Amino acid sequence: MLCRTTKITHRGTGASLETPLLVPSFSSKGFSRSSSRGKSKNGDFVSGLHRQFEAVGEYITDTVLVSAFDIHHGYLPVPDKLPNYPEILFLDSGGYEVSDYADLSDIEEPIPKAEKWTEDLYKGVISKWPAEKTVVFVSYDHPNERRDFTGQVKAARELFRPYSQHLRTLLLKPETTEQETINETLESAMARANELKHFDIVGVTEREVGNSPSSRMLNIAKLRLAMDHAGLLGIPIHVFGALDPLSATLYFMAGAEIFDGLTWLRYAYNQGRCVYTHNHGPVQFGLLERDKGVRALTQVDNLRELLKIQGTLREFKHTKNFGKLVKLGAWPGAEKFFADAYDSLDTQLNGRAK
Repeated sequence: MLCRTTKITHRGTGASLETPLLVPSFSSKGFSRSSSRGKSKNGDFVSGLHRQFEAVGEYITDTVLVSAFDIHHGYLPVPDKLPNYPEILFLDSGGYEVSDYADLSDIEEPIPKAEKWTEDLYKGVISKWPAEKTVVFVSYDHPNERRDFTGQVKAARELFRPYSQHLRTLLLKPETTEQETINETLESAMARANELKHFDIVGVTEREVGNSPSSRMLNIAKLRLAMDHAGLLGIPIHVFGALDPLSATLYFMAGAEIFDGLTWLRYAYNQGRCVYTHNHGPVQFGLLERDKGVRALTQVDNLRELLKIQGTLREFKHTKNFGKLVKLGAWPGAEKFFADAYDSLDTQLNGRAK
């Protein structure tokens, strides 16, 4: 099996975590209640997003993902003032916020943020990052700026060169603005996988790595095998925008180890799937709980659930027992579903007929 656990260690501080990691994300894009800016009456919060981060921050200890765009434009405070700083923070480069890119979990087409965003502005954020604050920088991307694989590697290496003490993620993106997937980028990356040795993590977005669950699993697995063949067994794959229990489990079986996304803010995790929060609320918290309370309680429950999922995936990695995954998907036939999904992937990888 391609699933694995990897210990990632921040060179500057020595802080370390073991994969798989399910990373709750925050963004000012797509959440109107988070996009308001301006200090609160007591001066504690700079935006709705900041307030939301503060509200659940005590439940986030290991990892979190935020955007450099949101820090630069004042939706979140600078790292020294960021509340409840986690063991390791993932800093996205801001391309998501200024794009019309929609995660698969989006319920409507998101509106790109109107504020200016450039690579120089991103450099301004990371250049001021405190050395003692553990962070994973993600390579810069912008929806209007595309490069081929070689150009992506070169640009990322130049961006990260002054920050060798921090962890670095190369996020593979389409090579042209017309491409909706990273098929061409993946072909180049797999053919020249040795060039990925300059990074600590290799990232893909869920929507761009394939156009179906099967194709996404297959492309992740092919990338994982190419990296293994090049001797890069200790460099994990991060799937951006894939935090729901079912998808993370499928991609973990295919060889990915880090998953982030906004589903934990949009839905309720229930028996291994995402469900409508305000259907989940009356069952879980009772008919008298108010809507705001349902939302807040669900988010806290979701954070706890992410930790349970991490533990279950680690257990599965060691036992290879699909029955262990029933903890994630308690619906009838869940064990067979996961076993069949793996068999299908194995068949495609090895070219055997079913």
